[in-house]
Amino acid sequence: MAKLNSVFDITVVYDAKLAHSAADVNYLETAPFAKNSAYFNCNATYQYFIEHCKKLGLRAAFTTTNDVTATGQFSSVWTHTLKWERCKQTVSAKVIFDKFSNLQPRNQAAYYHITTAGTPPPLFHNQAMRLLFDNKLATFLMFPHYSIPTVKVTARTKTALLNASKILQTLCETHPYHEDFNTTMILKDQFGIGGNNIFKITNNDFSAVPINTTAEFILQPFIQASGFKIAHHAGNTDLRVIIFNNTVVQSYLRIAKAGEFRANAQQGGRVVYLALNDIPADVLKMIAQIKKRLPNKTTLYTLDFIKSNHGHLYFIEGNNSPGLNWFDAEDEIRAKELIHLIVRNLQQLIFKPH
Repeated sequence: MAKLNSVFDITVVYDAKLAHSAADVNYLETAPFAKNSAYFNCNATYQYFIEHCKKLGLRAAFTTTNDVTATGQFSSVWTHTLKWERCKQTVSAKVIFDKFSNLQPRNQAAYYHITTAGTPPPLFHNQAMRLLFDNKLATFLMFPHYSIPTVKVTARTKTALLNASKILQTLCETHPYHEDFNTTMILKDQFGIGGNNIFKITNNDFSAVPINTTAEFILQPFIQASGFKIAHHAGNTDLRVIIFNNTVVQSYLRIAKAGEFRANAQQGGRVVYLALNDIPADVLKMIAQIKKRLPNKTTLYTLDFIKSNHGHLYFIEGNNSPGLNWFDAEDEIRAKELIHLIVRNLQQLIFKPH
């Protein structure tokens, strides 16, 4: 394993459930994200991230929540020059690009060690925004008038699921846009990402829900969402708006593949970038209303919207830490633009008095 200086300017800390530790002797691949995983193309993302830092004279590394020590340092990191290299050596960081949610129980100890040991380095993501957007129920409770009706599932038992279904049905019947809802529902991980742990429920049949999962669930009505008809693009579609330093910097449609209700790129969705002046006026109006209640105005985050077949607009969720991986040439250009913005901000944090 390579030897290196003990302090990095920037360290990316990723959720260890999605990326592999450089110290994992049972992991034999040569990059942090496994070939058979949905996040394999993130290897290219963070290779570019490290290379861009180097161009700016910054030393950067990649590590996981499993590598965080009780002292808030890292027991091993991945670096990249001509190839990915494993470095098993205790190192620290001046600033951290935190790509994990401490709301997930598996990451809570890592977050505690990073933020309490010694003089904690600044984290890129705003914690108040993370508490709001990483928790889909908290997002609904903050923005109930814009969001899809949402009910907490108290347990993964048939009785609890049916009770949640009854409560949701009542919410839908009294909703101003009740015509958008039928008996089909969506069960989703309250803290999930990437379209994972999401189930389409018909006729109150919850048999597809895994019993052994530790996920906490919410229940929402399924909405036929082909209301965004921008240019020639149509289908089951959502619209994402990326905001940084209180300014809309990018926007794109995500169009689900045939037979799939999820439009996430990891689930095969197609991404179509929009010119900023093509963002619909009603979306911009809703964004302005949402921004008034956000706890931070300068961080990076995304807001996702759908429009029903009846033309009604809904705020689906926010994302405090949007993915930076890409799936085609246009996606790559846009992701690299965001990386430039992020690294510039991290660079400013290095020299900002704390």
